[in-house]
Parts: sequence; C-alpha cells; structure tokens
Amino acid sequence: MSDTELCYLTAAEARLRFENHSLSPVELMQALIKRSERVQGG
Repeated sequence: MSDTELCYLTAAEARLRFENHSLSPVELMQALIKRSERVQGG
C-alpha cells in the first residue's frame, strides 16, 4: 500500500491493520508526515 493510500485509511481500518501487524502506528505516522510535507511544499 502506498503512502498516499495509507493516509486515507479510516480509523477502523488502521486499527485492524495494527492488530494483525500488517501496519504499525509508526509507519502510518511517517506516511502522514510525508503527505503533509508534499501538500504544504515543505
């Protein structure tokens, strides 16, 4: 799943991925930070 796709997960989808260890909270946060930097130009 791409960084952009991760940014559009619902909270419920993210929680399920955390529980089955297919995604970590750190990975999700890194994707959100990257997206924010791209959108804000920073």
